[in-house]
Amino acid sequence: MKYSRSHKKIIIGTQNGVLAVLPVEAELLDEDEEEEENAGKEKAKKVIDVPLQIIGKYHTAPIVAIKNLQGSTQFITISEDQTIAIWEATTGQQIASIMLTDRPTSMSVTHNGMVAFVGTAEGAFLIFDISTRTSLRLVKQMKFFETSIPISFIKTSDNGSIVMIASRESERIFIISQKSSENFTIYGYLKMDGYILSLQYAYNAEGLLYAAAILSNNLIQVAFLPLSKAEDRMNPLPEGVFHKFVRKVDRGTNMILTSKLSNKFFVSGDDRYLKQYDIFPSDTYLGVDWRKPPI
Repeated sequence: MKYSRSHKKIIIGTQNGVLAVLPVEAELLDEDEEEEENAGKEKAKKVIDVPLQIIGKYHTAPIVAIKNLQGSTQFITISEDQTIAIWEATTGQQIASIMLTDRPTSMSVTHNGMVAFVGTAEGAFLIFDISTRTSLRLVKQMKFFETSIPISFIKTSDNGSIVMIASRESERIFIISQKSSENFTIYGYLKMDGYILSLQYAYNAEGLLYAAAILSNNLIQVAFLPLSKAEDRMNPLPEGVFHKFVRKVDRGTNMILTSKLSNKFFVSGDDRYLKQYDIFPSDTYLGVDWRKPPI
């Protein structure tokens, strides 16, 4: 599910392979309402009654991911039917598609919308040139994990510099260049202190780029991200380089959202509450304050 480039529609991929559009425009945050909610006042509920607009059934299995292609009216999808496809949003027509040999599990695209990164259930990492929209050309394939575990997360940075790759079955985050001019060079990998349940980019007060992850041991962990190739890429980056910090989260938390504008962390999980945590974690792994509540 993704907002359109104009933020006036939500593009939805369904379990039965149907693509649909929900015409719900994104709204700006009302700071007065947020202050009232923080003061304990009950926020008025808003009911949105709009019909779901079915574009058509273009995949034969659940749609795994949808991404907008920057600077165009097109988007790209991956599905459990082992296909990747590019679509024209204004007409709903398929422009190109390609069949994979394995089930895709994650996807992202470069900042300029010219390259697509796809992860599979067996741990393959595929890089496609999609600059010519009518064809998808495989330009590189990598394997990061020693065992065949699925790639759960592929995150491209907004500044067009790096890509993070991770699995829910591993504690490692691999970092590669997002630039074709650098041949998508592997910079190295971070070893977190637990399996990764959710992964996002975060920015500290100085604007430095960090990885922010929810771990399997009920922690948020942030780590500074390298922007160049490490000397030793066979071993994890030393902690003196990427500076890991943590804070405790409630049991069952499995999703993290971050705000580039406010540097805030929002988390959710099994209890279905959306919680806001401190501006930035500051504890070390051996000095975690297990009593610290959300703000």
